[in-house]
Amino acid sequence: MLFKPTIDENKIPRHTLQDEMDNVKPNPIPKIEIDVELDNIKNILILPSTLQIMGDTMGKFEVGEIRVIYDNLKLGVDDEDGEYDEDEQLYKSLKNENFKNKYKDETIPIYNYKANLIIIISRFDNIITYNAIAKQLVSVLKKLIYNWFILAPCSLNNNQSINKLIINKEYVQTIEIPLLKPPHVVTGIGGALLSELSDNAQNLTITGLILNSEGKPGYEKIDTDSIMDSAKVLNDILKLSPSFQHDLSIKIRRFNTSAHGGGIYI
Repeated sequence: MLFKPTIDENKIPRHTLQDEMDNVKPNPIPKIEIDVELDNIKNILILPSTLQIMGDTMGKFEVGEIRVIYDNLKLGVDDEDGEYDEDEQLYKSLKNENFKNKYKDETIPIYNYKANLIIIISRFDNIITYNAIAKQLVSVLKKLIYNWFILAPCSLNNNQSINKLIINKEYVQTIEIPLLKPPHVVTGIGGALLSELSDNAQNLTITGLILNSEGKPGYEKIDTDSIMDSAKVLNDILKLSPSFQHDLSIKIRRFNTSAHGGGIYI
């Protein structure tokens, strides 16, 4: 007996991806504005939000801000010729509220700490924001600040806590740590900035410090040893504070105790 499958000419084959994106609009691109006072600034240090604890350890003061602005956001509108449907209106209202929360204006402070510009970039659901911020930062500051330090999390596959990524081989900080080798992926603001700087590296000293971490992009858990090793590197180069590493270590221990204290594993 021979079984012959029924052929439906209108049926989409399983190996073909059905295009369900016809009605999906691209994410809006925010406008980025930067206001900052550069008084005797020598270096710039940019941290992701997952390293907020490091930024909080510095006795910094605010000297400017980055504004992320969404102009003329178009929300869903009611059908003019359709009948009123309470469930549909509730759905649209919730959808518009989520849309406004995802694409909301935000302000990121810029700090000065011992002639070092410190910026801690927030986490954004609209990941194209990182590219927009990176592009504007490099455009505004590349002719004003020549030493760039960028910290970024990454799942290192080499059993090392920290690696360095060299962008401009003509201008390199002397740091005795291993080079980052492929295959690795750096995302978020770190990846966006390192990519943008690679096209604008003339006369700039760009130091990418890649810290071992695990987890979803934007929510990485950075290894404690990686944080402390990077703190030592930064303190040696930027002369942050004699007590910087000690104060950071205390903050990390307190955070880990509060985060895991009182729990029970079954």
